[in-house]
This record gives sequence, C-alpha cells and structure tokens, in this order.
Amino acid sequence: MNPVNARDLDLNLLRVFVVTAEAGSVTAAAERLYLTQPAVSAAMKRLSSAVGAPLFARAGRGLTLTARGELLLGRARPHLEALLAAALSPTVFDPKTSERTVRLPGSPTPASPGSYRLCCACSPRARPVSG
Repeated sequence: MNPVNARDLDLNLLRVFVVTAEAGSVTAAAERLYLTQPAVSAAMKRLSSAVGAPLFARAGRGLTLTARGELLLGRARPHLEALLAAALSPTVFDPKTSERTVRLPGSPTPASPGSYRLCCACSPRARPVSG
C-alpha cells in the first residue's frame, strides 16, 4: 500500500468491498448497501487507488476478484465480522459487578426493609436511600 494513502484509507470502503465481493456485482452490492451503483463504483475505485492494485476484474456481467482482491477479502472479512458481532451483541447484566443505581418503588414504612433485603441479596454494596 502506498504510504501516502495508508493514513487516508477510509475503512468504510472495506465494508463496501466485502459486500461487492460477496455479491459479485456492483449493482447487487449497491442494493444490499442501500447505495447507488455509481456510489459503489466510486468507492471501489477509491479503494483500488489506495491499495495500488485492481481488486476486481470483469467476468461476463459480473465481477471476479483479482489475486490482490482475494488477499484483501481474506484479511478484511474476519475483522469486519468481528466488529459487527461486537457492535450487535447484547450486553450481559451481572448484578454483582454492576455500577448502576437501581431504585425500587416503595413507601418509607417498616415494610420497605424487605426491599432493602432484596437488594442486599443481589449486591453487598446495596444501601437504603431516603427520599
């Protein structure tokens, strides 16, 4: 990769590249990405320029990856999949380590210590809060 372009590489282009490679067509990739076909074509031209080598070759009505495209796809796809998994995975709530404040509704009567005992069962840091 050209060192001048390396610092300017738009990582969003990698997502467009992976989808285009999987779709085998700029038009199909544009549909999957909710972009126009010219936008996907322009993105692939920018990425090709940044990489310094063609990534696709025409194959009939579709596209096929060049050797450089195969290499980039093999390296980019696992990272994008991991990023998507991390971004979309649900968070796990652990009451023993949570720093969140939980307020339970109740009246300030002798009956409310039950709420306090319930909180103590979940977290040893629980304390009654007035007001």
